Amino acid sequence: MKRRIFIAIPVPPEVPPYLEKLKEDNLSVTGIKWVKFFNLHLTVFFIGNINANDFEKILSIIKGIINSHKIIVLNFENISLAPAKNQKMIWARFYKNISFTHLVDSIYEGLNSNFPEYDFSCKDPIPHITLARFHAVKQSEKINIERTLDLSQLEIITCELMESVPSMEGVIYKKVAPTICFNK
Repeated sequence: MKRRIFIAIPVPPEVPPYLEKLKEDNLSVTGIKWVKFFNLHLTVFFIGNINANDFEKILSIIKGIINSHKIIVLNFENISLAPAKNQKMIWARFYKNISFTHLVDSIYEGLNSNFPEYDFSCKDPIPHITLARFHAVKQSEKINIERTLDLSQLEIITCELMESVPSMEGVIYKKVAPTICFNK
């Protein structure tokens, strides 16, 4: 049996009410699929489809890596359409951060060295929270992202191991392990 897992940071409390207002600002725009509040997160590392019997070892490796890292503070940059080319998402974007990048690289190296049979990917991470997705590039011209999110920083003190679970309402992200804390 396969499990589709990733490491995530819960969103700050400012994000859900902001998202609700952003949705109201864009009622006339068709084709936007807004992320459900319970699925909002900042992805640290997408692990992907793993064999269920590898789960405990992967969890142990991740816990060791996260426990060895200090708390990370991300500075909020803006609300943007992303990626820059072929825009198809709305992001709450944070500035690149050396500590965040180091964490992602450490997770990649730890998992890759213990599980060479998996095809883990480690690109230059851009810390962000996906707020919505859309298909039509033409729609991006109509989307209003002018509303300001009242958020300056996001202090990362914990991470969660999440699983992407299909359901009748669409995909649901479910916490599948105890919260993992950073080293203070």
